[in-house]
Amino acid sequence: MKSFLLAMLALVAGYLLSYPPVDDAYITFRYAENLARGHGMVYNSGENILGVTTPLWALFLGAGAHFGIAPSILANLLPALVAVLTFWLLARIFLQPSIGSAALLLPSAALLYFPVMVAVFSGMETTIYIGTSCGAIIAAVKRRPYLAGGLCAASCMLRPDGVLALIVVSIIFAKESWPHLVRSLSIAALLLAPWMAYATLTYGSPVPQSIYAKRLLYPEPPGRIFLMIFEGLTQTVPDLVLIVGGLAGILFLARRNGSIGYLLLWEALYVAGLSFSGVRPIFYWYFTPLIAITAVLGWGGLALLYKERFPAHFTARRITWVISLLCLGLLGNSVYRSQQTDPGQVREQAYRQILRDYGGAIPARARVLLGETGILGYGLGDNYIFDSSGLNSALPFKIISSARAELADRNMPFGDINRETSWAIKLVQESDPDWIIAPRGRLQLAVMEEQSWFRDRFERLALYAPEQALGIGVYRRR
Repeated sequence: MKSFLLAMLALVAGYLLSYPPVDDAYITFRYAENLARGHGMVYNSGENILGVTTPLWALFLGAGAHFGIAPSILANLLPALVAVLTFWLLARIFLQPSIGSAALLLPSAALLYFPVMVAVFSGMETTIYIGTSCGAIIAAVKRRPYLAGGLCAASCMLRPDGVLALIVVSIIFAKESWPHLVRSLSIAALLLAPWMAYATLTYGSPVPQSIYAKRLLYPEPPGRIFLMIFEGLTQTVPDLVLIVGGLAGILFLARRNGSIGYLLLWEALYVAGLSFSGVRPIFYWYFTPLIAITAVLGWGGLALLYKERFPAHFTARRITWVISLLCLGLLGNSVYRSQQTDPGQVREQAYRQILRDYGGAIPARARVLLGETGILGYGLGDNYIFDSSGLNSALPFKIISSARAELADRNMPFGDINRETSWAIKLVQESDPDWIIAPRGRLQLAVMEEQSWFRDRFERLALYAPEQALGIGVYRRR
């Protein structure tokens, strides 16, 4: 119980040091609010486009909004509680039998690690996805097919890569019990079928448009993505030491406990899936499933390695002190990193200020073209939003698809399409928005400002965060 309370204290520290929910979380919040209002799971009312990749999370937040609980509150509370429970269970099941009660301090260490901390309070579904995926694999190891199948279904509804847990669970049962395999797959199919049918009938496909849009916007070859994953995991020297050490620890632990090999298989499939997705891993929460498991089990594996190699020096008290010092070091590192300027946070603060300054001036039902659609789109809930990335809007997606095809014809299959001007001009002209709010470098607005047709049609009212992508411009139709 003491270790669980310490983990809760680590959560409090994380909440105080971490950032507000990230911009992408507010995309799901808007889907949830529209669902609560009776508009359906859509970004723009009356436009049946599935842009959210986490329908179960949107449904849960929408249910909360229906009963008056703001999505931002639930999105902070539930992932944090699930993270504590998941990390604590992993330590209790896989580490406590071998290194004693000191293992139950490792969830606190993981929660104090800055990359995990910011993901827990990002407003995203990431830690719940980790919990359902790990829970499904553990349930399969313990031969509980119905629970494993149910958790696999939840994982698939939380993220498309939830199918990886289903693959691992199928491998476990295929090796041990075919009846269990049939039962687990049957319950997963039974739970997923209603959503698959609804999504197909409503949106035309259960595959979100945002997946296709990201492949158009941020395409990368597999080898480059693999290197970017490594870079994302080891952004600082402490990260490199902790992740490499944790990987060594979890490999050692897997040799002592074969069940952990299935979690390693899940991580390996996750890396392979991300590498071959064709999408640049630009967001830090892409790496959290790898970091969190490596932190809890990997660091515990190092403790077990120490116990086996130096049995005369290993005592429960000594390892408790070592993990406690690790917690203090991670807390200090998180305090330092939380004070650093993050470009994404600068933009998000600017978006919140724009809503305070201009949110009331933008008429309801006005058509707004946004460079980033999270915070601004959620704050402008009564407006039709053109999502310039094409994740949630039909016209931008069509224009971006055409532009990417033109690049392919020019033998340019990869690269940032945002550097191309022609498609951005076409988007502004065809969408014909009443307002535009976007980084001037993202939609080539700085270039358009020099063109007479744009100056005749729009006036720039303000410029925010000038150090960010040539500044974030607020434009209104003349």
